Amino acid sequence: MEAGVGTKVNVLAKMIIEKTNSKAELKYLPMRIGEEENAIIIANTNNAKNILNYMPEHNLELGLEKTILFYKDWVKRQSFLKF
Repeated sequence: MEAGVGTKVNVLAKMIIEKTNSKAELKYLPMRIGEEENAIIIANTNNAKNILNYMPEHNLELGLEKTILFYKDWVKRQSFLKF
């Protein structure tokens, strides 16, 4: 997956579950009014490019991996969170 490439919500959810080694199961609820059955998420980075001169450095998969590692490390450093 690359920047600007659409990703279905189910695919994203499954990627997160897999990359976090979660035992969570997806729960499918009835569609909301106006919700499309095969909805796709696409990040629009045009404002970030135009205003901040920002260009994405990672695709979705690598970005998820880095984000998950960041939060795992953050949780380890929080003495008040006991797991």
